[in-house]
Amino acid sequence: MKKFVGETVESAIKNGLETLNLSAEEVDISIIQVGKKGFFGIGHKEAVVSMKPKKLEPINEEPAVFEESFSLNKTKPSQDLEQTIEQKLQQYLEAVTEKMGLPTTVQVVKEQEVLNVQMEAESLGYLIGKHGRMLNAFQQIAQAFVHHLLVENVKVVVNIGNYREKRAIMLENLAIKAASEAIATKQPVFLEPMPAFERKQVHAILSKNSEVVTHSEGREPYRYLVVEKRTSKN
Repeated sequence: MKKFVGETVESAIKNGLETLNLSAEEVDISIIQVGKKGFFGIGHKEAVVSMKPKKLEPINEEPAVFEESFSLNKTKPSQDLEQTIEQKLQQYLEAVTEKMGLPTTVQVVKEQEVLNVQMEAESLGYLIGKHGRMLNAFQQIAQAFVHHLLVENVKVVVNIGNYREKRAIMLENLAIKAASEAIATKQPVFLEPMPAFERKQVHAILSKNSEVVTHSEGREPYRYLVVEKRTSKN
């Protein structure tokens, strides 16, 4: 497996995906080392991850013959397979955090088409990272792991402690403040880069405000929201 480095796990993953020209769903990702800023340069460590392209199943060029009727909809995983996925995902994340020196208790609960992952540990702040970047990295590798098990229609949501709940409140306050500023100054307000699902939350909050409009700019993982006062032009 090839190794890639960055200031954070998120940037190391980004560097690896760009180098391999692949998406997160197309590679197996393992966290080898978490980056540390150090103190005045002392103790500084870069984040290190390893990546390996997944093996693709050979494509059968001959048309399949069906003796019975079939549906064009994707076949849902069996109940036994779903339970296996929950157990394997739990074991995988616990093994990853163990190698990081941060033993973590992981609980995975499936609700409809979503795997909700709850992680608990003594050093919650370190697992979450600044602005939830480490948490989002865990969610990314967890989603990639589930896709590796060929369950493409199952979404993974990772939470550490009650960070997601606190973050949702913070995003709502941020959205309201940005809208007020855009209306008062009549100038666009640029929010910090955030994951797609968080941008979606802010979009939803401000869609109820008829005085502002929002849109996203930039490229992942640095894509951000712009909040503007509504005018006749927009």
